[in-house]
Amino acid sequence: MLEAVVAGDATRVAAQLHGLSESERRAVVPELLGLLKALRKPSHYTSVLDASGQPQEVEWADHRGWETHMDQERAVHTGLLASATLSELRRARITFVAHDDALAILLDRRPPWMQEWVELYDGWALGHELVTRSLIERPTGYYAGLLRQSASWALATYPELLEHDVWALLNYVGEDSLRAADDNGGSGWADALLACAADGRLPRARLLDATLDALAGDIDAYRAVWFTRFWRALAPTREERRERAERLAAVLAAPAASAVSFAVTELLRDDAAVPTRELAPALAAGPKGTALKALRLLDRAPDAEAAVVALAHVAPEVQAAALDRLERWGVEPAALEPYFDGLAATQRPRALALLDGTPAPAVQDEAVDVSGIPEAIRLALNFGGPVPEAPVAGEPVLGAPMAPISLAEAAHRVGTALVDHEAPEHEDEWLLDALLRCCDEPTAWDGPLRPFATRLDDRWSETVLAVAAAWRSGQARARFYEPGLWERRLLAAERRAAAGQSAPLLALPTHAGGWIEPVALVERLRTVGDTADEDELAQAILRLAPEGRATALAAASDLPGRAGAALRCALGGARVDGDRADELVARHVRVPALEPRLGVEVRVWDIPDYEYDHRDWIVTASPVDEREPLSQLGARAAGHDFRTTPLDWPARRDLACAEPFGRYGQCAPLLLTLLPSSEPLPPLALRLALVSLAHQDEVVRLAATDLLIAAIDDGRADAPALIPHLREDLPLLLTNRLTPRFTDIAATGVLHAVVVRDALAATIDVVTKRPGPLRRLLGELEAQTEGVDPAPLLLAAQVRRAQRWIG
Repeated sequence: MLEAVVAGDATRVAAQLHGLSESERRAVVPELLGLLKALRKPSHYTSVLDASGQPQEVEWADHRGWETHMDQERAVHTGLLASATLSELRRARITFVAHDDALAILLDRRPPWMQEWVELYDGWALGHELVTRSLIERPTGYYAGLLRQSASWALATYPELLEHDVWALLNYVGEDSLRAADDNGGSGWADALLACAADGRLPRARLLDATLDALAGDIDAYRAVWFTRFWRALAPTREERRERAERLAAVLAAPAASAVSFAVTELLRDDAAVPTRELAPALAAGPKGTALKALRLLDRAPDAEAAVVALAHVAPEVQAAALDRLERWGVEPAALEPYFDGLAATQRPRALALLDGTPAPAVQDEAVDVSGIPEAIRLALNFGGPVPEAPVAGEPVLGAPMAPISLAEAAHRVGTALVDHEAPEHEDEWLLDALLRCCDEPTAWDGPLRPFATRLDDRWSETVLAVAAAWRSGQARARFYEPGLWERRLLAAERRAAAGQSAPLLALPTHAGGWIEPVALVERLRTVGDTADEDELAQAILRLAPEGRATALAAASDLPGRAGAALRCALGGARVDGDRADELVARHVRVPALEPRLGVEVRVWDIPDYEYDHRDWIVTASPVDEREPLSQLGARAAGHDFRTTPLDWPARRDLACAEPFGRYGQCAPLLLTLLPSSEPLPPLALRLALVSLAHQDEVVRLAATDLLIAAIDDGRADAPALIPHLREDLPLLLTNRLTPRFTDIAATGVLHAVVVRDALAATIDVVTKRPGPLRRLLGELEAQTEGVDPAPLLLAAQVRRAQRWIG
């Protein structure tokens, strides 16, 4: 046995165990498990077995050694499959067995756990061989495995698939799909089935029926595309379509909009009437083109009650087409009334004519009482006028507080990272703070952290877990090729943890959005003392909130050393000039404390993406003023070219908004960071939100929609604030993405409708490509808000903003 394993001859191993009794097979299990353990010996290299069965290390570059290792491990797996129990196979993770060897062993051994092991093995061909011999049931992943095979190979090798499995595959609704197998896996199922239909191996009529049955079933739009393509490739004749009119009508109720559209199009190709009850789903939902085609089908057998259903469609064009028919066919008012409130404003006069009614007068909001708002806040927020440019001096920014995590929670995060073999989130400052606060407690490694004491190795040397390893070992070992600000902070924390110097993390945010309450930073620095790491203090200074600085400055009067002087300077105290270019004060303190409005120049680029056949946008920024402090800050604190995360410098979150956030950045997290009412929205943030309404990623579009809804509601944005950005960027944006999002914003309330209306009215003239959707939306909003005075609504939003400031 040893000789066969060392030679890497798996077939020979299987032959030596062929025909043995179970007790004879069990006798070789300990030896095989010992060889497997030797092959899996933990090492930076891999291992091969010598003639005596002892492991020998093989260098990474030794390709022949690697091949020998793989052959030997396959031989051991094969031997264990022929001798071990199922529990032993599971514990040893035995799945590395060649198909022919595995089949021969199972047919020879006939173990009672054959079904369970095939489920673990995940080999489709082996499972199929055993299924055809009636030895097991079809495994759970049988059809998913079949989809991963080359269709031409599978059908040629196993022609019995044509009897049952092919038809089951057409109805398969598991995790995988025929479209993914063909488009991404290149399995070629469509071409193979078409070839079978052409040469008579599969009946064409049954394929047509199965395709329509699948489209009428519970499949999503992504899967439906494969079947609509397959139907068109089959090229059914007029007679074949007529024979399947009922099946096509059944597809009208499919959950996938693309399937409904396909069915309507196919039914229009013939002159057969479709039962009106079948048309209801296509009339009320889905793309407007589908609903318009469904109305054309309805013309073959006019039915006013069915046409009324189309009034529930969101598109004004569909509503207009339905009203055209109702005006010709007539309709009972009682049938029309339930749909009236959902009609577009432009279509309501026609509906009122059918109802013989008149519109109700517009209702104005009552006057807003501002007497309880201090005069200074009214002036700062420009009551009665446009929203002032953010940030507004004196306006509070601190929102929800964020408490440090406990050591138990830190242990949970460490354990999750180790179990999942994934590093913690790149900048998990809460975990870093918890480790630093407890690094002088050696008993922690006998408590919550005990399970991880021996599992922190060099794999985690560039993550927060390096700090835990340094605390455990007393040695700092992390190294970085080109450390940035975060990496330098990590190195400093690692040295502190190795020395057992317990202290809170200076730059840990105290509130959501990355803000630090000034008094809290003073107390942390008092705890750390003048040994504060320069980079850590620099990051903390960039996060200082504006409110409470005077109180914090008084509390910091006795802080010693350069660190205390730097913090007092950042809080508005005496300026401290450094005598070297690399000093902390020259690099970090002057910019946020003394030059808070240094500008950035922004440009939005229209980028063609030829691979995906669409256009995208990208935002770039550069400093208006190239003075030394800002350029050094860009390279040291905010990253090269002002690349920064939203939490790095909350007071200048516009620098994060200037990132190239097209398809490469993290736009959605930034937009969600700006969502709370306590967050100022500088011009660049509003511009990013508007551009993101047309982003290719739906998650980003929805985040931008939520942000603008919240900003209008709490008085941080109005039409004058949005108009300059829209005039500059609208020509570059896709109106088919932008219009639905503006529609969602306007539907939130009267104020939102007025803001979107006024913003579009002032900028619609710059849209040169496909302005139709935006023009129709503008017409709808003008009809809906006719006679509405926006002044009280805008003032009410400003009052809501002021009340948060007061209280």
